[in-house]
Amino acid sequence: MAGDDGKSRLGTFLLGGLLGGLAGAVLGVNPFDEPDVARGKEQTSTLLTEWRRSRRLPEWPSDVEEDGLVLMTKSNKKPTSVSKGLAAHLAQAMPGDYLALQAYLTPTPEAWRILQEIRVALRDRLRIATTVAWGPRYLHSTGQLHKGGPTSGLFIQITGEDREDVAIPGAGYGFSTLKAAQALGDLQSLRDGARRVIRLHLTGKQAQTLPQLLQMVQGLTKRL
Repeated sequence: MAGDDGKSRLGTFLLGGLLGGLAGAVLGVNPFDEPDVARGKEQTSTLLTEWRRSRRLPEWPSDVEEDGLVLMTKSNKKPTSVSKGLAAHLAQAMPGDYLALQAYLTPTPEAWRILQEIRVALRDRLRIATTVAWGPRYLHSTGQLHKGGPTSGLFIQITGEDREDVAIPGAGYGFSTLKAAQALGDLQSLRDGARRVIRLHLTGKQAQTLPQLLQMVQGLTKRL
């Protein structure tokens, strides 16, 4: 029986690899080689080196802030409000594109419910495929697709502020700093790859600012 179980697990593993390879071929991504993921890790390492030196991460500049929501686009033309900047970003969506919400937030059931509401509202209005995932977890699953796949992605990175930064033994920085560096590294990697990406940063308590973002998105869907 043990041998049969082992063969079954091996068969499942091989089938999963085959399906993954086929899906990667369709999406234009080699699932067995992740050079863009590696470059993202290099970006993160460089940022952490800078943090050790200055105790600061070189964040993207803020375009506009309102009601605890900060918009960062790194664009020459700054929007006059968060909602207008978000609307301009979403207006780029074309048939065949996909929208990825990348949430570097505290993963709670309530936060996940709200993010799904945001995703569905945008899916229904833009009529394109949509995804939502927790960061940095998604870097190990869809990271190569985002940065090395077709340029049809439209990205919104959502970040927040952690209550504390628990130290990582021997690293010289904490988990919160590591997460922030990973988010910023991925953000810059997407930008370097000519991907359409913006960041929305929640400065207040997540339980208050995330519902505000949902309300803003629901309002936008009526005007897009």
